[in-house]
Amino acid sequence: MAISQEVLELVRRRANFACEYCGVSEVDSGARLTLDHYQPTSQEGTDDPDNLIYACFACNVNKGDYWPTATGQLPVWNPRDQRFDQHFVQDPDGELLPRTEIGRFTIHLVRLNRPELVAHRRLGQFTAERERLLRRLRDLIGQAAQSRELQAAISAERSELLKRLEIVLQALLVKDKEA
Repeated sequence: MAISQEVLELVRRRANFACEYCGVSEVDSGARLTLDHYQPTSQEGTDDPDNLIYACFACNVNKGDYWPTATGQLPVWNPRDQRFDQHFVQDPDGELLPRTEIGRFTIHLVRLNRPELVAHRRLGQFTAERERLLRRLRDLIGQAAQSRELQAAISAERSELLKRLEIVLQALLVKDKEA
């Protein structure tokens, strides 16, 4: 059965236009991604949106039609039902490390540490750090501008107070001379 355009758009929007396994977006790949049947149709999976995962070509091909059929076989991480951080942690070098056996199995099966993905994640880390540093720099520039304005106001008030103090002192000198 063919998947309708409406279901495809629902799955794309739900996935925020990115691979639900590795996170690569349509913009990153320069193309629309594919639909993966979490439970393959060859293993009695359906075209129901809850069984559809928006996936890049590489993740879809690497997962293939895997489905645990024997006792002891692990399932693939289901990004629709399980949080990423439940099964994975990203190290500073961009590699995914498993937190669970399902995470370990998924990293291996789907090849989530293929060199291109590690490079993509590192680029994402650098981009996020650059944005964080730029935000901080903008904050500091704003604080410096506020500080200059405050300093100018303090300087103006100090000048005014000195002028008033001079007037008061002159008045006291005049009174002192009269006395």
